[in-house]
Amino acid sequence: MSLSDPTTWVCPSDWHQDCDGVWEFEQLRTLALAITSHRESWIVRLVYDDPTVVHTEVLRSNKKIGEAYVNRAAADRLEPVFSVYAGAEGEYHGGSVAEAVRCFEAAIGAWREDER
Repeated sequence: MSLSDPTTWVCPSDWHQDCDGVWEFEQLRTLALAITSHRESWIVRLVYDDPTVVHTEVLRSNKKIGEAYVNRAAADRLEPVFSVYAGAEGEYHGGSVAEAVRCFEAAIGAWREDER
């Protein structure tokens, strides 16, 4: 699996059984493919440090512009809620892939970690 090629993303076999790994990987892949089909020069990288948490990093011109996480919606457990943190101040929480992509497009300023 290539961490920067969403078409290869699959949930690792050692993913914690109490987590929604397969579902989370699928939702983040959908978002990543939407981002890269809209902006071919952008890179979306999968990040997971332990078998319970997964998110993506979005890079534009090899600089990180944000991160995205996904959880299940409280009202409808089949619906995703994306948490997007983009640029210096941007934040979005909702189920729309299109809106999440727009948040990354509108990202202004350095990523939070780069401000230090």
